[in-house]
Amino acid sequence: MFYAKSEASSDFYYDNFTFRFDVFHFEEKLTTIVLDGIYGQIKDEVKPKSYMGPSVISENFVFNGVAKEYVMAEKIMAITNELPRPYKHAVDVYSLIHTDVDVPLLKCYLDLILSCDNEVRKKIGKDVGKYIYNIREDKVFQGRFFWPALQAGYAITFEEMKKDINLWMKKNLQD
Repeated sequence: MFYAKSEASSDFYYDNFTFRFDVFHFEEKLTTIVLDGIYGQIKDEVKPKSYMGPSVISENFVFNGVAKEYVMAEKIMAITNELPRPYKHAVDVYSLIHTDVDVPLLKCYLDLILSCDNEVRKKIGKDVGKYIYNIREDKVFQGRFFWPALQAGYAITFEEMKKDINLWMKKNLQD
């Protein structure tokens, strides 16, 4: 494992860390996965955004993060691909579709993430191509739906939530 300490910069107010690990298929490196950071190959494409922090901390507390559209793009990819993912991602997407979303920016981030995913898919022999943003009937989610829905304050079924998300994606993301 590699560790390097970085000085604080305009993007980070304190020393920071990123956990990265390389993914191999036999001897071939497929990709690098980044935890607590921005997805490896598109790091330079995701511009920091300034947010006002809670006034209970300070009246002028500003912090840098990523646009909610980037977070939403990652979560949409998680709930619409073939891999099992936690219900929390669906609950988060449901919350985000009820906010003011910059759909063109969201589409840009979806295209960037899909492009990186397709590079890996090619290397391991999986199908690539234009993506259909829809939670499939056979999608497998991990854990229980109840807890993340309860934490978010939702009293609807997963099927109702899935229907609303799919309708939003059909209206806003599919050409």
